[in-house]
Formats: sequence, structure tokens, C-alpha cells
Amino acid sequence: MAAVSEGINYILGPVGALVLMIVVSFCLLGSRRPVQALAFATVTLAGWLAQTLATIIVRRPQPPAMTPTSTVETGIGSFPSLHTSFAAALVVAVALVLARGRARQVAALGLGLLFIGCVGFAAVYVGLNYLTDVIASLLVVVAAAMSWLPVWNNALVPQLNRAGSAASGTGRG
Repeated sequence: MAAVSEGINYILGPVGALVLMIVVSFCLLGSRRPVQALAFATVTLAGWLAQTLATIIVRRPQPPAMTPTSTVETGIGSFPSLHTSFAAALVVAVALVLARGRARQVAALGLGLLFIGCVGFAAVYVGLNYLTDVIASLLVVVAAAMSWLPVWNNALVPQLNRAGSAASGTGRG
């Protein structure tokens, strides 16, 4: 159990999370969906940046190392959980940007909650976070995504559509 938890925390740590987000975005770019790639990246980043800001403000220390499986990370705090925040941001981005249709969105959220639960459990199990850090991650990420979406939909998408129309020669002018 410790090895699995450590692996999850390593893969979804800052470097692994960034690589994962970039890979998905580049795959979307490769399939000629640049607006969707940008939407996926910005929704994910909104959640991740909100987590970082909350961590800087709260500065809650990590739980004390109580077991041999406890992991010590040199970060700025444990609240909210970095790993769980990234997992939640990824799930929100997949559900809102990549999943098409209500059934796929519900399936993405259902599987995503299971994924987030595993990541949160791993973070608590190895001693990186308290349970409240994990729960707060969900709240911070969802609030950040819901705050970002009106900006994306009302300010950026119209600009991207105008730029796309102008580039393809279908714009007026």
C-alpha cells in the first residue's frame, strides 16, 4: 500500500502533474483542437493556481511524521492538498472540456471522484496531508473552475472565435 501511495504522490506531484497537463494539451493540439487544448489547460491551471494561493495564505504545516511510510516534502504547506487539488482540477477539466454529452460528463465525474478519492487517500496515508486538506482541495478547485468559466466563456472564447474567423478568411472586414 505504501509503494502505491508513494507512486501516486510522485506522479501527481508538481513536475508529474505539469507534464501530464502538457501532454494532454499537446494531444489536443495534435488533433487540431487548439481551443479545446487551451480550455483544458486553463481550467486545470485555474484550480492548481487557486490551490497554490490558498497554500501560501494558510501556510498549514504538514502532519508530523507518525509512521515509517510518512513522506516529508519541502513545500509551503499542506492546506489544501497539492496532489488532490491537481487530481480534482484534472477531473473538472475532463468533465467540462473533454466529455461531450451529459452521460459522458456524469461518467467522467463518477470515475473522477474515485480517482480523486484514491489520490486523497494516498496523500493522507503517506503523511503529506490531513483529511481536511484533501476535502478543502475539492472546494478550492471547484470554486476556482466556476470562477474561471465565465471569464473563459464571455471574454476569451469570443476573442478566439474572432481570431479564428480572421485567420481562416471567413471574418468580415
